[in-house]
Amino acid sequence: MTKTRSGDIEFEGTNSVKLTVGSKVVNLTSTDLTFNGTPVMGATGPTGPTGATGATGATGATGATGATGATGSGSVSIYPVTNLVQNEWAWANQGSATGDWSYGYPYIFCANQGSSYYRGYNHLLPGSTSNSQSSGYTVIYMFRHTLPSASSSGQFGIMLRDTTAGQGDDARFISMSYHSNGTFLIDRWWNAGSYNNQPGTASVPLAYFGDFIWLRIRDTGGNRYFDYSRDGRYFKNAFNNSRTDWMTPNESGFYVNANGNDVGLSVLSYSGSQP
Repeated sequence: MTKTRSGDIEFEGTNSVKLTVGSKVVNLTSTDLTFNGTPVMGATGPTGPTGATGATGATGATGATGATGATGSGSVSIYPVTNLVQNEWAWANQGSATGDWSYGYPYIFCANQGSSYYRGYNHLLPGSTSNSQSSGYTVIYMFRHTLPSASSSGQFGIMLRDTTAGQGDDARFISMSYHSNGTFLIDRWWNAGSYNNQPGTASVPLAYFGDFIWLRIRDTGGNRYFDYSRDGRYFKNAFNNSRTDWMTPNESGFYVNANGNDVGLSVLSYSGSQP
């Protein structure tokens, strides 16, 4: 390295300057500045030109598709909703009523008739046969109804009957129906066209339900409970009696009682079970 001296300044080539002031020494090079051997921050140089934009990185690989969830078993559920299977149900006292199953559920319609008649479909209770009755059962029906005005007498509902003696439509039964005046009626019938009496009622305004009503009958092994619900999950009791009151059933069913009016009923769900 070439060194030149001018007073107390030494130029060490073109890349280094040494300044001596008494006992103090400042070294300046192209890369750093020291004072008595201690580095000192140098002055900020001019901004250099902007570097070229780097190349765009490659697109990352697409993540693997997640596994498909398992398919649920059974029917579509809303507390739950279980479709009725047509060949499991039989007409009881059909008369002038019609039944349409083309919607995927049964729709019963009964036009104006002059007196009170049960017209509907029946199904064996859980655990029952045509010759024997069960106990400890629950049946739940979900309805969408078309009732006439509150001043009329149209009804729809669910029922229990005993056909173990082979009497068919002449069998005694007990029903829980919703009357167009906003009252649940518990009725005893001698048969499909002969009413006996009414052991219980419960007043519930139709607006409480909107279009949909769930009705339930429970046999606890000692008593029979008639319940209703607005959502199919939470039920209120309307009436209860002995499980053998009037008769001991082996069937349940749904029906309309036009009673001088036009009544339509869609049955959207049925479930029956035993503990």
